[in-house]
Amino acid sequence: MLSLPKLDAHQSWADAATDPRARGEVADALADFRRMLGEDWPGWAAAYPLASQFFVDFQHRPPECVRLWRMVQVLRRAPGLDDVVKSGLGGKQWSDYLAAVMGLEFLSRAPSAGCAVEFIERRSGPTADARVRLVDRPITVEFKALHDPEDLEPWYEFEGALMMALAKRGLHGIGFERDLEPAALANPEAVAEGLASIAARGVREFEPLPDGTGRRVVCRSGARAARTHHPT
Repeated sequence: MLSLPKLDAHQSWADAATDPRARGEVADALADFRRMLGEDWPGWAAAYPLASQFFVDFQHRPPECVRLWRMVQVLRRAPGLDDVVKSGLGGKQWSDYLAAVMGLEFLSRAPSAGCAVEFIERRSGPTADARVRLVDRPITVEFKALHDPEDLEPWYEFEGALMMALAKRGLHGIGFERDLEPAALANPEAVAEGLASIAARGVREFEPLPDGTGRRVVCRSGARAARTHHPT
């Protein structure tokens, strides 16, 4: 259950630094990711996943940038971390971003147990994602759950387009349970338009979305959750 993020209009690191939320740990996270990703990172202007999630807080927890930054700090000395941040967290594909986040969540817990860790660069063919030293010997870890079937890739792109379409309509913080059809992939604007109409009318029952893209129901009043079922 996730909160629909509000897509901010920031166009650069300098622009994001003017955000009133960029204080304390948020400012520290902003400065550190700015250093790691580089001044010319195109993520802000192109609405990469990290940029769209940066200031979002889930269920009133610390903003995503702080949560991610804290895990990066724990793993600061782990070999391969820079590549995970640059190609994963800072990448344009949602699948790469989510894989990097899950890898950080898993490995950031190991140092507290006295286990040394390292990220392993993925090349062609099956390879391990990480190496963790347990007691007196290392083991390799393959995060199979992170490698989605290829037929899910279009849905990652769709979710990014849908969030932008919802943001344009001011639909931030409204929960939707969505049951989408393959036709939705080519028409995120139709899905967004249908969600906007149903939200405006306060509908609480399933009803069709435009152009055969699916059906949906608004979650209970005040909810910030969104759950999506894809036909894959």
